[in-house]
Order: sequence, then C-alpha cells, then structure tokens
Amino acid sequence: MSLIAVDLSGTENLPDPEALSTAAAGIAEQTDQMAQTLNDAQDKWRTITDYYRAPEQQVVFSAMDKPSDHGEAIGRVAASARNALEEFADAVRTIKAKRAILDAEVGAAKVADRARENLTPGFVPDFIADFVDEKSDALVSALLQRQADALAADLQAAEETCRTALRALRRRTSDVLPAAAANENEYAASDATRALNKVLNGDDGPDAMRQLLAALALLTPSQAAQFKQSNPELFSGPHPGLDPRSNKEAWSRLTAEQRQSLAKQFPLMVGNLEGIPYSDRTAANAVALQAELDQTPDGQRRDALLAIQLGSESTHGAAPRGIISLDLGAPPLAAVAIGNLDTADNVTWNVPGMGTEWKPGENWTDASQNIYDAQSMLGERNHAVVAWIGYETPPQLSVEHLEVLDTAHARAGGEKFAAALNGFHAASGGRDPYVAVAAHSYGTTTSAYGLTQTDFDVDSVTFFGSAGLDQAVVDNAADLHIKPASDGTPALFATNAPQDVVAPGGAYGGYRINPLEEGFGAHEFSSLGDPARDLVATRGHSVIGGGATNLNPIGTQKGHGYLNDGTHSLDSVARATTGRGDSVLERDQQIIPPLHDPEEMAEYL
Repeated sequence: MSLIAVDLSGTENLPDPEALSTAAAGIAEQTDQMAQTLNDAQDKWRTITDYYRAPEQQVVFSAMDKPSDHGEAIGRVAASARNALEEFADAVRTIKAKRAILDAEVGAAKVADRARENLTPGFVPDFIADFVDEKSDALVSALLQRQADALAADLQAAEETCRTALRALRRRTSDVLPAAAANENEYAASDATRALNKVLNGDDGPDAMRQLLAALALLTPSQAAQFKQSNPELFSGPHPGLDPRSNKEAWSRLTAEQRQSLAKQFPLMVGNLEGIPYSDRTAANAVALQAELDQTPDGQRRDALLAIQLGSESTHGAAPRGIISLDLGAPPLAAVAIGNLDTADNVTWNVPGMGTEWKPGENWTDASQNIYDAQSMLGERNHAVVAWIGYETPPQLSVEHLEVLDTAHARAGGEKFAAALNGFHAASGGRDPYVAVAAHSYGTTTSAYGLTQTDFDVDSVTFFGSAGLDQAVVDNAADLHIKPASDGTPALFATNAPQDVVAPGGAYGGYRINPLEEGFGAHEFSSLGDPARDLVATRGHSVIGGGATNLNPIGTQKGHGYLNDGTHSLDSVARATTGRGDSVLERDQQIIPPLHDPEEMAEYL
C-alpha cells in the first residue's frame, strides 16, 4: 500500500472560467449599450440650440456634457472590470490544467512510488540518489504537496488580484467632492485618492501620474497620514502596478519644491518609484529606513534593518552605496547599489539564492562588492553592481523546510525582479548602458522567471551553482530575454563547481532543468581554477566560503566560494558581466569526477 498522500483541497471547486468570460463579455456589452444611449441622448439634446435662446443658454447647452464625460469614465472602469475577470478566467484555466497534470502525477506516484529512471542518469552523485530512494515516500509526498500548495497559492493570488481590481473600481472616481466631507483633510485626501485610482486604472499615462504626484505634494502632514491610511498598499514597498515610463516623465515635470515635499511626506513611495533618478530614491529610502529604525525595538526585525543600513554605507575611498528599493514587510527586503546607477555605463544585477536575508553578518553585499572590484581590475571605471535582496528567498533546505524544491518564492521574486529591471531600463533610457544579470543557486530560478517578463533584452546573464530552472516556463536559453553573444546564441554563461553537489541536487529534487544540460544553450565556463593566473578553484556551493576543509560535500572551503576574491569563477563572472564573455574558459567535456567513488574523489581533492 502506497504511503503517498497529497492534499489537493486548495484547488477544489474551481470557478467555471467560461462563466467568468461570459460575465466579462456581458459587462462589455452592457457598457457599450450605455455609452450608445448617452451619445444618442446628447445628440438629441444638441438640437435644442436651434430653438432656445436665453442668457443662461451656455450653461444649459453644456449640461449634457457631464453625463457623457461620466459615461466615458464608467466605460473605462467597466473595461478594467472586464479585463480583471478575463485575466482571472485565464488564471483559472491554467490552474485547472496544472491540477489535472498534478492529479495524474499523484496517481502515478501512488502506483509506482515515484520511479526515477526517467531522470538524467549519472548527473547526480549516487549518494544523493540513494538518499532520495530511502526517503522516497516521504519526499515524493512532500514534493507533490509543494506543487499542490503552489497551485493553491496561485489561485489565492489570482482571486486577490481580481478582488483588488474590483475593489479599486468601487472607490469614488468622479470629480465631484463629497458633500458630507467633514473637513479639508478629507477633501484633499479624496482628491489624491481619485488621482491614484486613475493611475491604477491606467488612465492618461504620465498626465495621471503627474496629477497624483502634484496632489500628494500639496498635502499637509495630517492629510498625508489620512491618505496613507486609505492606501496602505503604496507604503510598504515597491508597487509593480505603476508604469516606470509614466513615473519618469511625471517626476521630470514636477518642480524642485514638489519633489522635496514628496520625499519628505512619502519617502518610502519615492524610494520605490521605478523610473525616477536613483539619487532621489536612495536619499528617500535612507530617510524611510531611519524612521522605521527609530520606532523599532530591539529584536530580529531591528537587526535586519540595521543590516540593511550597514550594507548601504559607503566606506572611505570606496564606491558609493545606496538603497534603491526598500520593503518594510516581514522580512524586510532591500536592494543596495554599489556605484552610481544614474551614470553607470555597465550595471550588474546580482540575485541571491536560498537562505539569503538581511541579518548581522550578511555577506551578499560583500559578494557583490567582490564582483564590482573584479570588474574594476578588468578596467571598468564607470560601473555599478546591485546586491538585489529584493525578494523573500526560501530558507535553507532541511526536513522542515523544503520550499527551495518548489518555485513559489521564485515566481513571486521573478515578478519583482522584472519590475526592477524594467524600472532601470526606463530610468536609463537614452544612455543605453550594458545590463548584466548574475545569479546564484535558487537566484537563477528566480531571475529566469524575471527574464521572461522584461520589456527589453539584457546584454548577458551569468549563472553559478544553478538550482535549476522551471522547464514549464524556460525550456532553453532562447526563452530568456537576452541579447546574442558573438556566436549568435543568447549570451548566457554558466558554471557548476565539481564539489558543488547542492546545486544539481536542488535541480534534481525540484524537477527543474539545469542550464548546463545539453541542448539548453548555456555557454559553459570553468570554476576549476587557473594556476597560470593564480586563480583558485571553487570548492562547494556558497558564494563566500567559510569551511576549514574541502572534504565536506555540503560546505564550502574558506576562500573558495563562487564569488570569493581570487577564484576562477569570480574572474569569469566579472568578464561575462562586462561584455567579455568570449574570454571565459570553456570547461572540458569530462571534468565532473565520479563523486560516488571515495578513492577517485580523494585523488581529485
């Protein structure tokens, strides 16, 4: 009897997507009829000009303009409602299809107790395969449950997105002030809220955003507090619903006084406004972070905030640093730029993997600084590196925490990463800087999702110690938005150190494709070391090694992480991220030693 058990209740009783589509079509039909009725009435009303003469005739003649204007506004609102329902219907269709596949997988697992003969033979060391076999029922149940939970999360997210869109449409959107407003605070806050609704509904592009920013700049502190209370979603972290191109144009049309007022009243909003100058964002985020620290008692949260502050502080003579995005949720998230993003002609976005968070001793900014320094050694002088801890990474793999084997964190993080890249693309329009992505471990899973959602092609991507990519989304390198290398194929570079058994184990256990597999299209480079250039090998999975020996298959020897100074891998990452990908060494055909053989392993080490 199979011990495999999976709870699929989270996606039971799915709504009928066809009924949702029918409802969306009904909204469109009724709205069109209403618009036609108003237009017909207005046409008939205009004929009165031939018969009516009076001092107030212009007031009378223009009386019908308002219903027509409101009719157009209602039409836009209805279109947004229709789109929300159609997008929800599409999401339900996708979830139903995935649920059917998962049902089949659960059935097959119960019959076969998870046969693994179809997985890539010989790619994963035998000791990992043996472990999986020993834990087969429990592990397979957990992995299938993760997929079921991810589908349930997708459904909840789609429902919340639809509800949020419909709730926004129910807010007051007319230009008439509420007659029962208690005081001027409500009037001013209502003005700003109406302006926000126009922005979120996609009305008028830069003009709507400019009106919103101008309205916010006029608010008094008490009015600003009321607006924040009414619209909390704008004031916790980055808001991907705002168009960075509209943000950029609207910000450029504000006066210096208006910008100063906004930065003072709404520092966190300004600090996360994609598309505007990063100098304005870093200054605002520093204020927002300090304000949060001032009211946060000692504890784990305060330690995380202090780690962000410390990581963003520039040392004497070093490249300037600044917080380019800040999310004060739980856990706090932030992206720190090393160098000036407003002027840099080469920018590398460095995406971390599992277990990376802001805490005392956090080393992702150290690893990113190492990339910056290695690029400098290659002759780069006007460059920047972003230590992007802009998403909640999954915890380290353990019996209690198997999140790294699914893709929920990566999907959510990928959307945020795409928004950050698109924001930079908008902000730097006209400069055409070289844009590179570097990613480690589960960060490759996350960045791959993001690189399918950008509205431009990045110049190069470099993966090290990849935990695998979701093959349902990324079947090969051509699915990522990457410009071609000199050979005409996408400029994707990747390496996996021979002693790094964590990365292939993660790809194997998560049913994800390793970018180094044949046919995927990555340009493979070495992390074996290059004695001729005094470059050492990577010995483990970490970016910064801390272990005393190189014999631990799970740990990483001190000084031998992927991004440690003096490693072969760091040198190649620096080259690949600065347009020098052709100079990185290709790996030999057979460089992964037979790790299952202790004698041969010892000889290699």
